[in-house]
Amino acid sequence: MRGKIVVVWAILMVLSLSSWFYNQIEGAKAWLDQPLTTEVERIAVARGTSLNALLDQWQGDGWVAPVPDLRLLRRLAPELVAIRAGTYDLNSADTPRTVLARLVAGETVVEFFTLVPGQHIWQLQSQLKNDPRLVQTLPDDLAEWDQSFAFDGWPEGQFLPDTYGFGPGDSDVDVLSRAHEAMSAVLETQWLSRAKDLPLTSAAQALVLASIIEKESGIQDEWRQIAGVFTLRLKKGMRLQTDPTVIYGLLPDFDGDIRRRDLRTPTRWNTYTIDGLPPTPIAMPSQDALRAAVDPLETGHLFFVADGSGGHRFSKTLAEHNANVDRYIRNRQ
Repeated sequence: MRGKIVVVWAILMVLSLSSWFYNQIEGAKAWLDQPLTTEVERIAVARGTSLNALLDQWQGDGWVAPVPDLRLLRRLAPELVAIRAGTYDLNSADTPRTVLARLVAGETVVEFFTLVPGQHIWQLQSQLKNDPRLVQTLPDDLAEWDQSFAFDGWPEGQFLPDTYGFGPGDSDVDVLSRAHEAMSAVLETQWLSRAKDLPLTSAAQALVLASIIEKESGIQDEWRQIAGVFTLRLKKGMRLQTDPTVIYGLLPDFDGDIRRRDLRTPTRWNTYTIDGLPPTPIAMPSQDALRAAVDPLETGHLFFVADGSGGHRFSKTLAEHNANVDRYIRNRQ
C-alpha cells in the first residue's frame, strides 16, 4: 500500500513540475512578444553591454514586465543572445523579441558627421566640440593634434571634406582618422596623375595650392583657370598675392575686414610678403580643388579680380588688371 502511495506522489510531482515548466515556458514566450511600454524612439547599446544588463535596464525603466529566467530565454531563443553595440530605432509595434533580433543583426542607426570644404581648422574644431554624439578626446591645442594622426605638424588641410558615418562610442579622433586616411589616398592619386612641368615639388605643395584655390572662388568652373594663374606666377617667380592667405595669417581673430596694412604685415602665410607657397594649407580643400591644383589650365593670365557677380575677370597684363580693378570698384559704388 505504501508503495502505491509513493508512486502516486511521484506522478503528482511530475505532473506538477511539468505544469510549472509549461507555465514558465509559456510565460517566457509571452514576455518575448509583449509590446514595449516606452515612448523612447532610439536607444544606444554601449560596447560590452551584456544581455542580462540590457534586460535589467529595460525592466528598471519600466519598458517590460519582470524578466523571465535568463537561462530559459537562452533556451527558447538562443539566436537573440549575441547582441551588438550600436544605436537602434524603436517603433510602437516593437516587442523584446523584435528589438533583440535587431540588436543581434546589428541593424544600427548610422550617425553622420560632415566636413565642409573650405573650412578652417578652428571651424572644424568648434564643430567637433559642439557635437554631443562624439566622444571628445582631442586636445584644445591644435598644434598637438598631430599626436593622434599619421602626419607631422599643423593639422590644417589634413582631412578630406566629406560625410563620414560613425557609431555610438566613436570619438572625434575616430572620425578624423577616416578623413585623414581619405585625404592621404586622394592626394596620392591626384599627385600621381599631375600634369607635366608643374612648379610644385611634392604632393604637400599641391595640397597647399588646392586650399588657396578653394578659398579664392566659389565657382568651381574657375578653379583650373585660377590654378593656371598661380602656376604661371610660381614659374615666373612672382608672389602669389592672394588675399585668403593674408586672412589665414590673421586667424582665428580675423574680424572680417581686410585692410591695406594687413597686406603689408608679414606672417608665415601672407603671400604679399613671402615668396612662393605658404608653409601649410589654409583650409580643407575638396577633391575638385586638388584636381585643379595638379591639372591647371594655363591661359597666360597672371591676374584676376572679382567681377561683382561672384566670378572673376582674368587678365594677362598689369594694365588690364588695374582696369578690371577700377571697373569692380565703380560697380560697387
